[in-house]
Amino acid sequence: MTPNEIKILRIAEENDTVTKRKTAGLLGLSTDYAGYILERIAQGGYMGKVSGERYGILPKGIDALLSQLYLLDNKLKAELARFSMESGRVKQEIERLIEHKNNMVLSPIEERV
Repeated sequence: MTPNEIKILRIAEENDTVTKRKTAGLLGLSTDYAGYILERIAQGGYMGKVSGERYGILPKGIDALLSQLYLLDNKLKAELARFSMESGRVKQEIERLIEHKNNMVLSPIEERV
């Protein structure tokens, strides 16, 4: 699904229904293009016409939103794991430098200070 389609599904889920005019206003699209996207989403079985120009999200639409959230969650977990590993390397370098400093022999100049 495209980013606009996902946004429209989220709007419909949060507001129970959505129209092409509301979609156009919220996403900065022309009403014709918003209507085109709504029709395409409905044809895919993600939304259905509720009445007139109102569309509501269907279970398949909720599944699409869940799928997007699961993908995002997995990406965030992978990034967190990468940052955690990097943090471990930084901690090791800090410990190494502290150990190095603690084991240094003071030079005559440093002893006078």
